[in-house]
Amino acid sequence: MAKHNGPLFQLSDEQPPEESDAEVSGPLHLGPQFEQYFTTFESVVDFIIRLVLHWGRDLLETGGELYGLWTHNRRPVIFLATPPGKNAIHQYAHFAQDPEWFLKLNSYLRERFGIVFVGRWHAHHVIGLAEPSSGDLASIRSIAERNNIPQLIEIVATISDRTNRVDLNCFYYGDTLSGNSVRCPLKIIPGISPIEYVLRKEAPHLLSVGHEARTNLRRHPVLIERPSDPSASIDGLGKTEPLMFGH
Repeated sequence: MAKHNGPLFQLSDEQPPEESDAEVSGPLHLGPQFEQYFTTFESVVDFIIRLVLHWGRDLLETGGELYGLWTHNRRPVIFLATPPGKNAIHQYAHFAQDPEWFLKLNSYLRERFGIVFVGRWHAHHVIGLAEPSSGDLASIRSIAERNNIPQLIEIVATISDRTNRVDLNCFYYGDTLSGNSVRCPLKIIPGISPIEYVLRKEAPHLLSVGHEARTNLRRHPVLIERPSDPSASIDGLGKTEPLMFGH
């Protein structure tokens, strides 16, 4: 069993890993009959879409972390998507999370709810890349190596500049050190995540940070109009059968 030094826990070489008693097994080698997929809640999808469109109207990347639990078959159940911190870096073709924000929020979510870091989400807005970039792959390998994490997931969001549709492209790294990923479908449970429901009552500011942090930005021409109901821009939202979001 590999010792797991806390979920994520170093965003840069200068940050020491957090301590944790959690243990995970080694890389999962998927057999030919194994179907990997993610499960999450309608509210989590809606949260990501709103942030993608919020920052995408200025042609800026954004992102955050994904928290949840793993099933015995190592399929992730995502209970929460977190926003970017106020000091996160948003550029046309680059996003970097606010490390101080991440570390504090990570500790809070683990201690308060018992959910763990299972991966990341970020937006490639309209640049036309519906999969992790070479920089994303290098970042995943670096995080995995520094923190001894054998598996992670990643959601890459893209926007259609004509229809304003947001697609969520899901990838599973069964062996993070190799950098190889499997594209997966996404199952959506209708309604609100129980973790998000509690946060809205106890600490709503934790979910609004990503919308407030819009200062000192390099502005780009606005090519996208945000719809009044962003959740309507995704086809089939709320269905219980597996859904694949992507091009």
